[in-house]
Amino acid sequence: MMITTLAALALSLGSQTRIAPRPNGQALTDYLAKHPWDVSTRGPMLVVDPGLVWSSSVDGGLRSFDRKEFALGSLSVIAPTEMVYIDASLKEPPNLYDGLPRTDKVFYLMSVLDADQWKIACTSGVGLADLRQDQKAVLRSILPSQFTYDNELVGKGNSLLPNPNSPAKATLSPEEEQGVRLHFFQDVELGVKLQNGGFSAVSAQLGDRHLVGKPYLRRSDNAVEDQTTLYGVQIRKVLDNRLKPSDLNYKSKALDVPVPLVKTATIGEACHAVGAACGLKLVADVRISGLTVAGYGESARAGDILQAIALSVTGTFRKVGETYVLTSDLEGIGVKRLRIDAWKSDLEGQTRRRVQEWKRTIGGKGGSRSIAMRTGGALPINDAMAKFMSDYHEDDGSKTLPASQLPPEWQAVLNSGTSHFANTQLRTDVAFPYGEVFWNFVLPDGRPLEWEESLGHVQELTHDRGPAPDYLSKSEFRTIELRSGSSAAALFKTDDLSVAAKLPELAASHGFEEVWIQTWSGECLKEVLKKASALHLRARLVLKPWEVPHGKRTSKPDRNILGQTSVQAENLFENSFDWVESSPIWGRPPIGPGTLMAPDDPSRDAIWHQLIELSKTDGLSGVVLCDTEPRGYEPKNTIYYFHVSGHFLDLGYTAPQREQFLTENQVDPVDIVDRRILNYDKLDLSLPFFGDPRNVAVDQPSGSLGKWNRFRAEINKRAIQELTSRMTPPILAQPRQQFRDTLTLDGVQVLPWDSRSEFPEITHQESLQEEADNVPDNGFCLWQFGHPVDPAIRPRMRDNILRHMKDAKGMLAFDFSSVSEKEVQEVLDQWFRKG
Repeated sequence: MMITTLAALALSLGSQTRIAPRPNGQALTDYLAKHPWDVSTRGPMLVVDPGLVWSSSVDGGLRSFDRKEFALGSLSVIAPTEMVYIDASLKEPPNLYDGLPRTDKVFYLMSVLDADQWKIACTSGVGLADLRQDQKAVLRSILPSQFTYDNELVGKGNSLLPNPNSPAKATLSPEEEQGVRLHFFQDVELGVKLQNGGFSAVSAQLGDRHLVGKPYLRRSDNAVEDQTTLYGVQIRKVLDNRLKPSDLNYKSKALDVPVPLVKTATIGEACHAVGAACGLKLVADVRISGLTVAGYGESARAGDILQAIALSVTGTFRKVGETYVLTSDLEGIGVKRLRIDAWKSDLEGQTRRRVQEWKRTIGGKGGSRSIAMRTGGALPINDAMAKFMSDYHEDDGSKTLPASQLPPEWQAVLNSGTSHFANTQLRTDVAFPYGEVFWNFVLPDGRPLEWEESLGHVQELTHDRGPAPDYLSKSEFRTIELRSGSSAAALFKTDDLSVAAKLPELAASHGFEEVWIQTWSGECLKEVLKKASALHLRARLVLKPWEVPHGKRTSKPDRNILGQTSVQAENLFENSFDWVESSPIWGRPPIGPGTLMAPDDPSRDAIWHQLIELSKTDGLSGVVLCDTEPRGYEPKNTIYYFHVSGHFLDLGYTAPQREQFLTENQVDPVDIVDRRILNYDKLDLSLPFFGDPRNVAVDQPSGSLGKWNRFRAEINKRAIQELTSRMTPPILAQPRQQFRDTLTLDGVQVLPWDSRSEFPEITHQESLQEEADNVPDNGFCLWQFGHPVDPAIRPRMRDNILRHMKDAKGMLAFDFSSVSEKEVQEVLDQWFRKG
């Protein structure tokens, strides 16, 4: 019973496409009963889950089960004929056009149409017969590999009903596909203003306008597209099955031990038995650990049993610490998925720029002005709406039309929209109707299919607005004046005595009333205290417990899922297309965290002892405890990341932590596929026996990501509690995050804390501004001052600082630790007014 239950559990966790029952077939168990394995002449044999492997025919032999015999030393194994390899090396040069979504290819086709072709495209639709040879190739790339559409009727309440006069689904022949055309048209969207000052649009308007009884033809997106490649690079490869490279040496003398073959056991039990016999720690991945192993014969060599099981699940043994885990490949599938996503994200950034260029070309040519309003809708457009939409303006609610000037039918749509906005009230006195461009396919007989996707606001395609204005670099930059009595603090980092001696005077001359120093030097700390006291400045010691002192080597740096240290991860992050593109918008340069040590680093206690001793120095106004929870140690996830590159900064993937989690959960954290990244491709990364990452909304194996987050969080929290139990001075503490977020862009809170009470935590999920804005009166907003600062970032960065000075409830502190010691004075002079 236990074996059956475990097998069923494993099947529910993985994608077992090869073992689904097939019509007119038979189970491999039945086949083996009819063709008994003769142990006396052929030796011992092993097969995985023969009762759940089904054939496509009755008399096709092992090939009909997608299985064959392999000889592996002292025994044979019946294993799959093929294996799947996910190639995340990405060595082949990408083809940017191949990777474009269908609608982006439509933009490219629009950009190369001439005036006559535009008129055709906006009336009957443009087809292969209307295009030049190079344009025909583009249209063919837009057409699906199999053109199938549904044929229904519109019912009441936007329901869909069967069409009694036509088949429910139809597929075009290759000859008919040659006559499919591409059509562009406008439709009206009703923009609305919200009571809170935002803007949106009343949803489902296109559906509202369908007349009851009207045919509703829509393309079925069920064509067999190539799901093994991205941007022309093949990632999923199906190969002849063979042993994959392994961290476990199957030929080792330590594995020469004979191990009894049990008639029926689970893979997990078999690995444990072999490991016990050989003195090794062997663990099977949870996705395959419950599959059954059927043994034929008395015993076999331990190494041969292990390689036979690995071949049977098309996997291998990976070493994590002192443990070997039977899993899909030496490199984790979670690592591969992230590497692929990061590569894809950078390419998508490049294609976004190209799409913007195509849109400017479309607007400059003027052919898009031929795009006509859709006819046959149920809602009329009066002169007031037509005039409003003909004037050039953004669809952002900056200009509005009085609702009283809308036709009654549109006023009803506006009023019905209140039900779409439960959390905020909709203004019903004004609206801003605007034209939106859509594209659709037209069948060879002239019947139009429903729209595929929106191409955006009509004025984006009818006006060449040129490059976006460079507001940032043209903004005037002025130094910032700190208000008197603000208790603003300046945080510096140095172990240089001559530099430390100058810092209090630099801080005071620019309006700062506190100086915070991060140092491992007792002499530097005493010098800062002496000079600060003479200037009547308060001085605090900054402790960042996981940061390794400059110049000190650590044997166990903390790492991310890609195996990179915090410094390497930061470099990867700041060079990603996502961040290079968005950092000027946020006004935030990257902040280098320095080298961070792992919780079990051998030098941890010595470093912490040094920090505790420094905190006892006479004359300190207190201690500032920052960054106790590096990225990756928060106990919960947000719903998704804005950028793939945010995952680079998540730490905690040290060998000891991975090994402990693996032992307790049968999952190596590098095999956890985090699906919070917004992947819109159809890339098939499914692995026989190990599942399909697309089938789970959040992670795979299901629930493992949450366990891994809580596991890391507890390790980190226990260590910090141990540190703080030894601290006595007044403490300002940076609260710990309950939720992992994208970035803390506008500063973090630093609050008074009594070490006898619970460590402060922040539980909200959006820290872009919320954390900094909600600093209480007795706390600080610690603003991390990135350096060097790109010229495009400076004005927005300055605006962010001024906003905090105006709106923040608490006091301000600026972290200049990323500024080199030689540039501190220059940076302060550039940004903060003297006197």
